[in-house]
Amino acid sequence: MAFEIRPYPEWSWSQSRDQIFKDCQRKYYYHYYGSHNGWLRDASEDQRTMYRLKQITNLYMILGDGIHLMAEASLKQWQLEKSLPDQKEITEDVRFHLNQAYKDSQDIMRWKVAPKKLKMLHELYYGDELPPKRVAQIKERLNLCITHYFESETVQDMMNCDEIEIKEIEELNTFFIQDQKIYVKLDLLYKKQDKWIIADWKTGNESEQNDNQLLLYALFLHDKYNVPFEQMEIRLEYLLSGQSKTISIDEDELNQLKVDIVESMDQMKQLLEDAAINKPKPMSSFPTNPSKLNCWGCNYRECCEEITLQKREA
Repeated sequence: MAFEIRPYPEWSWSQSRDQIFKDCQRKYYYHYYGSHNGWLRDASEDQRTMYRLKQITNLYMILGDGIHLMAEASLKQWQLEKSLPDQKEITEDVRFHLNQAYKDSQDIMRWKVAPKKLKMLHELYYGDELPPKRVAQIKERLNLCITHYFESETVQDMMNCDEIEIKEIEELNTFFIQDQKIYVKLDLLYKKQDKWIIADWKTGNESEQNDNQLLLYALFLHDKYNVPFEQMEIRLEYLLSGQSKTISIDEDELNQLKVDIVESMDQMKQLLEDAAINKPKPMSSFPTNPSKLNCWGCNYRECCEEITLQKREA
């Protein structure tokens, strides 16, 4: 099937999209509309810039990506061989992942040519060097997360229970709410006897947003596999602290989540000029939400700084 080039991106909803929209609508525009088609040869310079900036990551995200890749590889090995890799070996793999991101980030010009293939750390793109305290924190988190991964309730299930059937590992899926496409990606879905268990790896601190994410997964599981809610177990594995948290499934909360999702989609669509093709209104219709927290870590600081300068010169 040939790749179809569209003037505007496909409409869909995800929890990450909702979070960006709530954080800053201008960032939302950059991320989903301004950057669209920025990989094409005939893209405008603004599209190219926003597309590049969209790819920027940071040390915390790189660590999270590395841990998820490690978990995915180890679980697939268990699925095939009923064994897990050596803890020291996978620690070195994640450390290599971090070091490679640092090396990629040393050559900005090379990254600009292939921003999707190489990594660029926010700390280096918008600064001269990695903050020493953050580097020390990442090293500590790396060791804690991998140790707690092996000690987690989910991995212990794999090692000690014979009646485990893995259904999905890091698969991107969609389902629909009121005919609107919803994207979800489960870290792990498996059956233990008659119980369906969703496990989600977290490398940061606890947050209520994580609970809502897992409830969304429950809706997906019910939709795709027709699993009754009482046969589900939704588990958060906080690898930094080593704590496992099971999310209770309340149908009233699930119904409220659906209402919240529809409301979120309606708010996004109010900023569309043509909803049928997902054409946005002009960028000026997407207000900024300046704050030290939002702006300091934003990938699109470069764009906003240019816009501010243009306004001053006008």
